[in-house]
Amino acid sequence: MNSLAQKYLQYSGTEKRIILFLFILLWGFLFVRAVYVPVLHDEIATFFYYIQSDNYMPPGAHWDANNHVLNSMLANFSYHVFGSSPLALRLPNVLTYALFFYGVFQIAGRLNKKILRWGLLLALVASHYLFEYFGECRGYGMSIAFFVLAIFQFIRLKETGLRKHMLLVPLFLFLATAANLTLIIPAVLIFGFMCLFQ
Repeated sequence: MNSLAQKYLQYSGTEKRIILFLFILLWGFLFVRAVYVPVLHDEIATFFYYIQSDNYMPPGAHWDANNHVLNSMLANFSYHVFGSSPLALRLPNVLTYALFFYGVFQIAGRLNKKILRWGLLLALVASHYLFEYFGECRGYGMSIAFFVLAIFQFIRLKETGLRKHMLLVPLFLFLATAANLTLIIPAVLIFGFMCLFQ
C-alpha cells in the first residue's frame, strides 16, 4: 500500500492483523459455501439461458431480468475453463468478495473512532444478507463490490484530487451497473457528485 493511501488509514497494526484473519476466515467460508450450498432457481435459469448457451449480450440474449450481463459473461468464461460445478459458476462472485472487503477496509479505516471503524467494517463484511450474494451465480455480489470500490475511489478523489481516481470512479460504476442494472440511479448520482466536485 503506498504511503499516500496509508496516511488516511486509522488502523493499528493489531487491528490490521485481526482484519486479515477475518478476511481469510470469511473468504474461506465463502468458498466452502459456494461448493456445498445447492444452486438456486435463479442460478439454474442463468446457467441455461445465458451461460451454457453462450448468449448473454443484449439485445440478442433471452429477454429477462435474470441476465446480469457482467455476471453472465464472467460465469460463462469460468464455465468454459472450469466446468459446470457450483463453485465454477459462482467463482466470479466469490472472487469479487476480496474487492468488496478491500473497499470496505479502506472506507472504514478513515473513521477516527475505533468503535465506528469496527462497526462499519463488521456491518458490511459480515452481514449475512450481503455475504450470501457473493456465494451465488448472480450479479448482486459483484455489483456491490464494484459500487463500494467506486465510493472508495470517489473518497480518494476528494482526498488527493488525482485524475486517475476521476477515471476509476466511472469505471467501477460502469462495472457495478453491468452486473446489476438497478444500480443505474445511484451510479448516476455518484457520477453527478463527482462532476460537481470537479
